Amino acid sequence: MKNTFSTIALLFLVFLFAVFFVACSSASDSANDARSNDDDTTPADDDTTPGADDDQDDDASDDDTTPPTPPADPGQPGPYGVAYTNVKFLDPSSGKDQPLRVYYPTADGGATIDDANGPRPLIIFGPGFSAPMNLYFSYGEHLASYGYVVAMRNNYVVSHVGLANSTSAIIDWVQDQEAQPGSLFHGKMDFSHIGASGHSMGGKISLLTAYDDDRIKAVADIDPVDTSPLPTPEFPSVTPELMPDIHIPTLLIGSSDGGQCAPASDNYHQYFLYANEPSIEIEIEHSGHVTFCDLPDEIINAAAIICPTGGGDFEQIRMLASRYVTAFYKVLFDGEAGYSYYLTGDGMASDVADGLVVTDHKP
Repeated sequence: MKNTFSTIALLFLVFLFAVFFVACSSASDSANDARSNDDDTTPADDDTTPGADDDQDDDASDDDTTPPTPPADPGQPGPYGVAYTNVKFLDPSSGKDQPLRVYYPTADGGATIDDANGPRPLIIFGPGFSAPMNLYFSYGEHLASYGYVVAMRNNYVVSHVGLANSTSAIIDWVQDQEAQPGSLFHGKMDFSHIGASGHSMGGKISLLTAYDDDRIKAVADIDPVDTSPLPTPEFPSVTPELMPDIHIPTLLIGSSDGGQCAPASDNYHQYFLYANEPSIEIEIEHSGHVTFCDLPDEIINAAAIICPTGGGDFEQIRMLASRYVTAFYKVLFDGEAGYSYYLTGDGMASDVADGLVVTDHKP
């Protein structure tokens, strides 16, 4: 087990994220207000722009020297309408009903999941240490606009192993719902394509879950951190110890200045070093660990005492993270190879040339 945060830094982080929650609770609907009948379905912001044209290949020149037109930028909202439902599931790690917010694509204002192009992949998204899920709602809404069902959870005061078990239990819950006639999810889900994503500790939990649960077919993490508050088997180190046994595609997005919140000895690059192929790492320049959260600028700047901001444009940082996570899942789960343009192709080369990112990949 590697060195952990100092007690002072850890306590400060708990306080800091508690402040984050209070600051943002008035701006985001809390999933704790979910109705007990699990049918609180509310349309999300429908300010979407069209995504990739399915017929784009038909419009490409027959001249083999002309490169194909890439899909529309996946950093912008996708072609689907979006809605969400607030529900609860029995969490085995806490023994209690815990809230989820599930975002999904819709063509009828939220009444049903849009499956016009087939059943929908499932993505589980986990928040960072001590952070509530409402700091990440923009990611759920964004991915849903590209056709994914995204289940977002809170973190609870349980072990990392417990949180990994909770992630698996969410998959169990969605599978149970999908089997029930009349459920929002009935007949709508593609369980051959399940992804796990998260930020900070949530990123670690995604990989820890994938280590034990082979239903997860890909992991796309945002600035994952491998530190543990307690040196016990319930808080295992994932890298380098477990990474050689995780044989699924991984995307590891990192901050350029993690500070004490994402120390270099435990940050995204450490996961990439020991990840199996295929794996992509992308460091977003001028970014900090907390700049990936849906937070007001003044809160992010206040956190700079231990979580430097990197001095970049916070909105652009979140847009870039959404771009790469979406492109990753579009390639893997939808088989749309054109989105590789934004991961390893000319689109990524342009981002590198513009000083937005540095990147590496395996193979």
